[in-house]
Amino acid sequence: MKIASRKDIIEYAKEVDDDFRTENNVIYARKVFMANTVIQWCYQQINSNKMHPNEMDFYLQALSAFMREECNMYWDENCNLVIS
Repeated sequence: MKIASRKDIIEYAKEVDDDFRTENNVIYARKVFMANTVIQWCYQQINSNKMHPNEMDFYLQALSAFMREECNMYWDENCNLVIS
């Protein structure tokens, strides 16, 4: 799927996120929100030299599994990413 615009992202979110809904012009999409936070976190870790760019592949594979509901991902109370 080619993503070139906001509309493309919304259409993709509808396809992959069972929780996708809109209310009062606000989009709710649990899986897409989680994927976004993980990717942002990875970029922050790379930019601060806490993670090597090659390590991001692990997180992308975990995100892919999360999107397919093969694993769970969440941020714990200490802001650590938990993959189970």
